[in-house]
Amino acid sequence: MVAVLSMSKQEFSRLEVLLRVQSGGLGVTDACVLIGLKRRQVFRLLRGLKQDGAASLLSKRRGRPSNHRLPAEVRTLALSIVRERYSDFGPSLAAEKLAEHHGCSVSRETLRSWMIADGLWQDRRHRLPSPHQPRRRRDCLGELVQIDGSEHAWFEDRGPPCTLLAFVDDATSRLMQLRFVTFDIICANSPQAKGRIERAFGTLQDRMVKELRLAGVSSITAANAWLPGFITAYNTRFGRDPANAKNLHRPLAQADDLDEILAWREERTVTHNLTLHYDRMMLLLDPTPLARGLARKKVEVVNYPDGRFAVQFNGTALDFKVFDKIQTVPPGAIVDNKRLSAVLEQIKAQQAAYPAHQQRGHMARRRPPNNLEAPGLPSKGRAPRHGAAAAAA
Repeated sequence: MVAVLSMSKQEFSRLEVLLRVQSGGLGVTDACVLIGLKRRQVFRLLRGLKQDGAASLLSKRRGRPSNHRLPAEVRTLALSIVRERYSDFGPSLAAEKLAEHHGCSVSRETLRSWMIADGLWQDRRHRLPSPHQPRRRRDCLGELVQIDGSEHAWFEDRGPPCTLLAFVDDATSRLMQLRFVTFDIICANSPQAKGRIERAFGTLQDRMVKELRLAGVSSITAANAWLPGFITAYNTRFGRDPANAKNLHRPLAQADDLDEILAWREERTVTHNLTLHYDRMMLLLDPTPLARGLARKKVEVVNYPDGRFAVQFNGTALDFKVFDKIQTVPPGAIVDNKRLSAVLEQIKAQQAAYPAHQQRGHMARRRPPNNLEAPGLPSKGRAPRHGAAAAAA
């Protein structure tokens, strides 16, 4: 019978080198370099290989528990606590809680291996992938409209990149509205949640770019005037009938106020001094009888699309004034990568509007060269010598 030995990669590499030394194909000095051992240790391995064969290269501690292994009682205690109180915790958080609340200090990786062996945790390699199942379309037109923006070179090399805002109906795949803008004001980072509109952008970035080229459109203003005809042709080609013919859009009622509907609202707590903070400002409420009763209560700061803002309590506007606006220069706002190119273009345009002597790198700001840097050219503040001599002659 042939004995089968289980060897590690390091042990197998040593065996290969030692066999070459035995056959005379490799010197001991070279073997020391390959194995990373001293000559005395290499000779010891050669003696063991000659006497006991390849089995002499196996680690003598194989199959034996580590000297640093924690006692079995610690493992039992830790797993019992995890099973009782932290069954849905991950190994990292569970190890923190064991040390913090139970005085049981176990490393994260040790606890991970114990939990996997005991069936309390499943490592990432053996987890089933999260399914992304298709979602049925909505039944009615207007039931769900997906909105997103796509920054792209819509005009190719005829104009700068810009953003196309699109409104797509989920039930019919129809384009409800398209508009070109300079900035991408809708910065969404979850395309999986908007498959319908992402697929629409894939089609638009192919077809619309070519249609704009054929129409000779190269500016945002001209493109927005051109869009209605494209929307009609697109919906005729790619739109579909809804499952339910009912249209869930409704006309605006007389009581509907779009400014109030489209406003951004944030809650703030009124202090005992009838003040609140909003957008790096301190707002002072006028001490009316209504405002006096709002100390430590929540009010709404309403930011309207046209830039106005108001303070309201249960729909009632409160009079206020701005007490202090911080006059320090704020650090630059973090700009989403989708908006970066448009912001840079705006900064470039602002810098170009400065006078020439205030623009960084402009020719008007450069120091005139001296005679050492450029012989023969005029130095700063005086005419060249040969020019003065020529004038005197």
